[in-house]
Amino acid sequence: MLGRFDEAHAQFKRGLEIDPFSLPLNVDLGTCYYWERRYDQAIEQFHKTLELDPSFPPAIQFLAETYAAVGQYARALEEFEKIKTATTTFGTEGFVGYVYAKSGKRGDAERVLVRLQEQAKAKALPADEVAIIYTGLGDKDKAFEAWRSSCRKIGSIEAVKVDPIFDDLRSDPRFPDLVRCVGLTP
Repeated sequence: MLGRFDEAHAQFKRGLEIDPFSLPLNVDLGTCYYWERRYDQAIEQFHKTLELDPSFPPAIQFLAETYAAVGQYARALEEFEKIKTATTTFGTEGFVGYVYAKSGKRGDAERVLVRLQEQAKAKALPADEVAIIYTGLGDKDKAFEAWRSSCRKIGSIEAVKVDPIFDDLRSDPRFPDLVRCVGLTP
């Protein structure tokens, strides 16, 4: 699906014709819109998915990320709060820190970062949690260091070429190396 959006749309729509109530297919279609920067359609699709199941964490997560991408940070934080009450999903805290950073709440973002670093001493956390916050803070050196570490630990950041979270890093000369790290061609 990555970068082959026309094919992805066709597959998801075909799947939804067969099973219009499939939560994963509905979220995947919304995610495709999100990665294409078709944010209004993404928001609409995630809301449609949440009509089927208001507590489906992937739909809430991507809706929050889409709100963040369009600068609706308060709404993004509201959605992330819903995830916290629905489940203990990895990745949420990193994105909360990212949203704080992007919305100018640097102190809040740094507090989330410190909390995650403390938690990492006691238990394994996904390696991208810290990287996401550094990306939001605009600290490219630490962001690239953390993303490279994430790549080595998890082996793949499969959406690196399409996810809007990487937009602030794409113009950096180190970005092609990050893309190669995940096994893709820049």
